[in-house]
Amino acid sequence: MPKRTFITQEESKLPGHNPMKDRLTLLFCANASGDLKTKPLLVYHSENPWASKKHKVDKEQLSVMWRSNSKAWVTRVLFVDWVNLAFGPAVKQYLLDNDLPLKALLLMDNAPAHPKGLEVDLLEEISQRNLNCAWRSLWPDCVAPRDSDAPESTVVQDIVALGRTMGLEVTEEDVSELVDEHDHELTTQELVELQAEAVQEQASLEEEEATEERLSSKELRDICQKWKEVQAFAQRHHPNKHVAHDQANTFDATVMSPFRELLKRRMKQQTMDRFLSKKQRVEEEPSLTGPPES
Repeated sequence: MPKRTFITQEESKLPGHNPMKDRLTLLFCANASGDLKTKPLLVYHSENPWASKKHKVDKEQLSVMWRSNSKAWVTRVLFVDWVNLAFGPAVKQYLLDNDLPLKALLLMDNAPAHPKGLEVDLLEEISQRNLNCAWRSLWPDCVAPRDSDAPESTVVQDIVALGRTMGLEVTEEDVSELVDEHDHELTTQELVELQAEAVQEQASLEEEEATEERLSSKELRDICQKWKEVQAFAQRHHPNKHVAHDQANTFDATVMSPFRELLKRRMKQQTMDRFLSKKQRVEEEPSLTGPPES
């Protein structure tokens, strides 16, 4: 954070002051004429900061493209994501609005997040052939026969490019192998194994539901309240507020979130049960007024 801000000056007067270590990264992009500014990429260390949760901020409506990682750095995955979702659509619309050819030159420095082979990671539009083939399982007769002269690797390359934009390490061989596997019908043994997996998943689900039933609502309320107290204590007294904040958010999201959601479901169900019970009593109570006068 900048040193010369009102907040920092106020905090510097407090005893035991430590410089603020909060940080973020902003990526800007504009054209040479200055009449096009693409949506900036903002990278922060938290996906859902406390302030945005409190005020229910919809990050999709912000004037920046919000992304996060632990160090608030622009990584290759985040940069490619910005190129495909922010830069590409904005530039294309600008060129169309100004009756210009659909060509653009993006100048970048040699930062590690700027991939040299960026063209490999760019999304391509969905072809008519891909849309038509999507109907194969539901309506096979409507799928046009494959053109023997058309390159078969185009779709595979599209899948590889899409996977790389998501940060996946995927090759054309991986995709081809996966497609070949789906072309063969399952054997009886494979069907039996799939059925066994389904039974095991159902058993795990029933065990999880049984565990939830064993926990009383009072236990859930108590543990959630204790966690709030521990979290507040750590925020006040931990020597490194930034570390305490990050670790507390991680624990809250990975460990405490299921208990909190279970408690919310139970409270919602109890409220609905009380409402229905009250409504039923009102409908069953006899009228205290006499018969209408003739």
